[in-house]
Amino acid sequence: MTPTDKLRLSVRDEEDLIVMSSLLQDSLIALAEVKYLSEDKRFVFVANRFLWEREDQEALEVDEVEHFSRVLCGVCFENVTGVKQKGLNRNRKGQIVSLLSVSKLENSRIQLNFSANVSIRLDVSDLFCHFQDIDSPWPTDVKPEHQKTNLLE
Repeated sequence: MTPTDKLRLSVRDEEDLIVMSSLLQDSLIALAEVKYLSEDKRFVFVANRFLWEREDQEALEVDEVEHFSRVLCGVCFENVTGVKQKGLNRNRKGQIVSLLSVSKLENSRIQLNFSANVSIRLDVSDLFCHFQDIDSPWPTDVKPEHQKTNLLE
């Protein structure tokens, strides 16, 4: 992927959703910008996405400091018939959270898990989502880090 390539993907099944989740992991999202358009049966948001697909490549080295990349990415879930939220504080209008995962649940439901114990569940009549980068990437010095856990203990 070159610096001018923009990601554009569609999600139609659980395998696609796993790929989407990995690409959107650690995206920063302003909850005030998350919208359910009930008449259109769409759930949309813009994510400040870390470019994990470039992580395997060597980070750009400028002035002996590693630089990574982020980009704005538009996300749209179609065929949404209902939305439930948990842990969202409506009084914190400027709240920004990190997207941890996107997964498929039973009964045609999609779960979006965020930092700060926030989750959003989408009821969908048919899984269809599309997302694409909507801006040019910009450099960041910060790479998201995760605690390593030993699941065998």
